[in-house]
Amino acid sequence: MDKATHRVRLLDELVATESSFVSSLHAIVTHFATPLATRAKRKGGDGPMSVSVSASSSATTAPSSYFKPTGETGGGTSLAHVPKIDGADVTTLFFRIDEIRKVNVDLLAAVQPIVDADREAAVIGPVFLRFIPMLSPYSSYAQHYPKALTTLVRLSRDAKFATFLDTQPKLHGLGSSLQSLLIMPIQRIPRYRLLLQELVRVTPAEHPDAPHLAAAVDQISALADAVNESIREQENFSRVVEIASSFTGPNSNTHTIVQEGRRFIADGLLMKVCKKVHKPRHIFVFHDLFVYGTPRPDGTFKFSAQFPLEDVLVRRVDPAKMPEGVRFAFEVRSPSKSFALFTETEAEMQRWIDMLEPLTGSHTAALDLKMGAAPVWQQNTDNCQACAVKFT
Repeated sequence: MDKATHRVRLLDELVATESSFVSSLHAIVTHFATPLATRAKRKGGDGPMSVSVSASSSATTAPSSYFKPTGETGGGTSLAHVPKIDGADVTTLFFRIDEIRKVNVDLLAAVQPIVDADREAAVIGPVFLRFIPMLSPYSSYAQHYPKALTTLVRLSRDAKFATFLDTQPKLHGLGSSLQSLLIMPIQRIPRYRLLLQELVRVTPAEHPDAPHLAAAVDQISALADAVNESIREQENFSRVVEIASSFTGPNSNTHTIVQEGRRFIADGLLMKVCKKVHKPRHIFVFHDLFVYGTPRPDGTFKFSAQFPLEDVLVRRVDPAKMPEGVRFAFEVRSPSKSFALFTETEAEMQRWIDMLEPLTGSHTAALDLKMGAAPVWQQNTDNCQACAVKFT
């Protein structure tokens, strides 16, 4: 493909993806933010309220609203099935989203006519140079996203809210869930940089747009770098949410696994030493939390236990103290529960120990006695030899 043809296709892609992105922003505001804001609880009351989600908004009520319902149905959405949540949660979920929407509506309105008029001669660099300073809400939106996702997970524990999230896309023909829609602004800035960089590559030096595109790349890059750091954090936090969602059952503790700022470290399937038959357990390690459960055939997990890593001791176990066939085992000791896990190879066992020790209290020799760790099952005995506690 020659550069001229490639440039035309890039401009078409820019307009098409911007139009799709604006439609997604409209969907967030019209089908989620507006009805929820209309139904939101006032602080100290139960009536409907206006909720501002600007950068400066910290209160649960505001004199004006970014979300302006059309009539009583909130942009065409019946409120009968809309849950009533706190205004502060609406603010958290949709932080700065309508500011972003308004900027991108104007950006699309400025770029599309230029491209439609003459793709080969189109000069769009000056448009981006004018709009890039207006894209600053993206940076704070990206930094705020984990808090919004934490709030979404917490609210989703309510059956009516979960039903609302499930039915809105179906009612309005949306191809994405609210969670998928909310991640789109974070993905858009890096996409701008890639498209502009590629346009610079295929635009001839003598083209009137060449210097403007180069300047636009320079300006968008600083914002993209800031957003990319947030993307790395978001991707890790999304893994936390994914893991929490994989635990099912009444004791899944999903709401305690998903905590703002929690970082996923590693996971894997190990064998747990048991009195009769050793059992597989899937281990999930976060920077501050140890969680494990029983794997199910459908890919979910039955929750077993979790405990803060600061209360955990990890140490290698003498193979002579383990049942026959268990050679590479290590203990996980905590005040509430202690047990031994084993691997197939010594190298794999050591990798787990090396990974866990810096995260735990294992470096403190006196911690074992201070915290009163639960006993670990020992071969050929029904009770702990140190304290006579019966193994379970």
